[in-house]
Amino acid sequence: VQATDEAMSSISLMVTKRWRHLPVLEDETVVGVLCIQRCLTEAIERAQKKIGKTQWSSLKQLEAVDPTLAKALSPLLTDVRTLRNLLAEETSQQQVVTPETNVFEATRLMASGRRAVAVVRSDRGLEDLGILTPKDVVTRVIAKNLDPRATIVESLETPV
Repeated sequence: VQATDEAMSSISLMVTKRWRHLPVLEDETVVGVLCIQRCLTEAIERAQKKIGKTQWSSLKQLEAVDPTLAKALSPLLTDVRTLRNLLAEETSQQQVVTPETNVFEATRLMASGRRAVAVVRSDRGLEDLGILTPKDVVTRVIAKNLDPRATIVESLETPV
């Protein structure tokens, strides 16, 4: 998107395309990156200020207060599903590794499955021990200059 584009149309694009980050260009140069989490948080806070202390619980209530935000968020709010439904979709596509898996193999698996998280499951597959996230890899392997092929997941997983 261009730096002169409307913010809400960019948010709408990110929501519709399910993009988390969107580069902002000015004269073919990246001048910033929009983060969907930050954009949505700020937009919702703005809507809540307009409403006052009452909470909105439906798309119609939001439309009455901020039609532009409601339009941008409508793909999310019209497809309300339970966490169980969302998790059922996600668990069928989980990337699972054992504690002894090296970080290199775990991240290759995450990348090939286009997943941001790998579940660390016991060798017998009976217990979920933790998760491996990109932040774990960056802060606990790369930042410490450790070898990803020699570092096992067990040493850096985020426990559950």
